[in-house]
Amino acid sequence: MDETGPDPVVVDVDEMRAATLAVNCLPGVDEVRTFYCDETNNIRRLWISEAGLNVAEPMCFAIGGVVHAGPARAFDIEGLRKAISAQPSATELKLKHIGSGTALDILASRRLGPFLEWLRSENLLAHWSVLDPVYWSTVDIVDSILVEQAPQLFGLAAALKTDLLLALRRNLPDTIQMFRAYGYPDVPEEKADDFLEDLRQRVFHAPDLAEFNQHMLMDVLKMGRGLGELPFLAGETSGELIESFTDFYLQRFYLFPESHHVMDTEPEIMARLDGIALQRKGQPFKNYRFVDRSHDEPGIQIADIVTGLLGKLFTWVRDTETDEVVAAKAALGQMARENLNRLSDLMDRSTDACPALAHHVLSLADAEKVTIFLDA
Repeated sequence: MDETGPDPVVVDVDEMRAATLAVNCLPGVDEVRTFYCDETNNIRRLWISEAGLNVAEPMCFAIGGVVHAGPARAFDIEGLRKAISAQPSATELKLKHIGSGTALDILASRRLGPFLEWLRSENLLAHWSVLDPVYWSTVDIVDSILVEQAPQLFGLAAALKTDLLLALRRNLPDTIQMFRAYGYPDVPEEKADDFLEDLRQRVFHAPDLAEFNQHMLMDVLKMGRGLGELPFLAGETSGELIESFTDFYLQRFYLFPESHHVMDTEPEIMARLDGIALQRKGQPFKNYRFVDRSHDEPGIQIADIVTGLLGKLFTWVRDTETDEVVAAKAALGQMARENLNRLSDLMDRSTDACPALAHHVLSLADAEKVTIFLDA
């Protein structure tokens, strides 16, 4: 009996990154850097059961941390511990040693300012990739129609996906039950027209859509009638919205091939990566490693804090109406406002150095709310 298992899937790094770089201007991705990476809100899978989603309210998944130019180097971690008055019993620094509670609570923490100032003094930048799982689970609906019926409208795809999400999120439990009834994402050909009509009705009854946007989205959904198979959905596993977040790890590896990526241990991701053979120029390629104990890698401890904070921030903004975001920002106390300015400065310095350090899969509306909150 053969116990070796299936051969790894071969992935060419240059082919993968070429597809990304063909549609995005991303200077600086070939420089040598060292990334320290952690993740937060990793639910591992998102699926639909009889009771609804396996995670009732999935938060924004984030992979990110800190990055610096050149090969790995030492950090003044003891200087950081003193700056934030960390207790000697705290063998590893984590977000809880900076603050706890909501993103707004952490912004008001007296320890966040010294932490962000320490990042600047150490010439560390931030990197992040943030995903709204519900948004990611619905984008293929619009793409399936446009690719077949109206490729000339792809310039409007992001706006159409945003409006569809607004309509579906209005009553998410009901939407999920509707998805379950159709076996989404693998909607059978004979049910595709009914599925799209159900979506049109949700868009029609969505009170928050501008009239033009509403009619445009309804027209696009109508275009899909008669297609039968929805190409980006067909063949997927019924009820499985997200199989894994492995692709978001791979995206970091192939987009920055000259860099080295130090990752916190994540057994499920490690197992999946073992089934992928990265190659570059015909040779085996590996520019990452996982570490078992983060206290041996201070960069991972710092990544935990940065990623945890950003995961909380993006989730709070996503779940908060625009006027409430504006009001919350106006109501910040002096310390929270100063810390917000420091955080915004860190993120701006990072994207100024390399725009690809920031990556998000969010609706346009949610991304705009993030900008509103972070802008001075």
